Amino acid sequence: MTAIKDINAAVYFRRNGYLPMPKVLQVEITNYCPLNCPQCYKKRETSDIKLNVLKEVVDEAAVLGVKRIMLNGGETTMHPNFWEIVEYINKNEIIPVCFTSGFNVNNKFVDEMRKCKLELFLSFNGSNNYINSKSRDGFDIALSAAKILCENHIRYGVNWVARHDNVKDFPNLIILLKNLKCEVVEVESNKVTDTHRMESELTYDDYMFLGEFIKKNTDFIKVQNCYNLLGRLLYKFPENRLYGCPAGIMSMYVSVDKEFSPCSHLNHREKFPSIAEYWEKSDVLKVLRNVNPHELGQCNECVHSCIFCRANSVITIDNILAGMDKCPLYEKKGIRI
Repeated sequence: MTAIKDINAAVYFRRNGYLPMPKVLQVEITNYCPLNCPQCYKKRETSDIKLNVLKEVVDEAAVLGVKRIMLNGGETTMHPNFWEIVEYINKNEIIPVCFTSGFNVNNKFVDEMRKCKLELFLSFNGSNNYINSKSRDGFDIALSAAKILCENHIRYGVNWVARHDNVKDFPNLIILLKNLKCEVVEVESNKVTDTHRMESELTYDDYMFLGEFIKKNTDFIKVQNCYNLLGRLLYKFPENRLYGCPAGIMSMYVSVDKEFSPCSHLNHREKFPSIAEYWEKSDVLKVLRNVNPHELGQCNECVHSCIFCRANSVITIDNILAGMDKCPLYEKKGIRI
């Protein structure tokens, strides 16, 4: 595996269209969550990753040169060994990233954060409970967590999902978060829920509003790399696989039961003895890497050439060979339809 790690990643990517080994792992450490968010994409379960399994994953990730481990849930902080997991990832010189509702963020949490390296993101979908509750549960919990982090001078970011029912409230949320000393807001795309539906999809006007607002606040608002539709609208990303959905190109997912898939949102799970073997031999990853997203569905005739997220559509989340059947940004020969 050391030999694989030492391959020139840039050269390998130019030849193959994906990296020799993943740079980012999404690791699901628990399925349990005390909240009930309308937009949630996970099934209700209550299992935690076993500590020895987690350590096996981290050990291999360190050998392969993984740079970041995204701690996924459920509510990640509900794992009984949460801080031991963070410490173990730190020891392997990998950056742990945690997305949380803020459920367990208190003074004890702050004390633990001072002892380790942890990139922390709170989940907000609105500047008030009314807007936030359309898609997320626990607004008061997130707000309380932000206040505690602010008062204790702890660095944190916020994860915000762009939806039709919250997009016009986004400027209000930014004002709130700046007052609470948040460092960055990452914009994430709306995805298929656990009930297999797309809710509150953005319109063309929503995208125009959001794009103009982000352009005025690029020092504070960042668009997640996988949100290629918005990224291409704003930044005119180059047409290569590093600027778009990273699943199977530079990142992958590990479940509580150590099953592998391209992304936590894509339920195409496979069993392999190791991360390295999955990355090399997975049939699902081979399909993802060999199909050109620009040639699927409407994208074949669209001027934008997005490398879209397959979790943005009920059709594409089930069939990775399917193309987007509708998109508010679709333009054929410069004419929006």
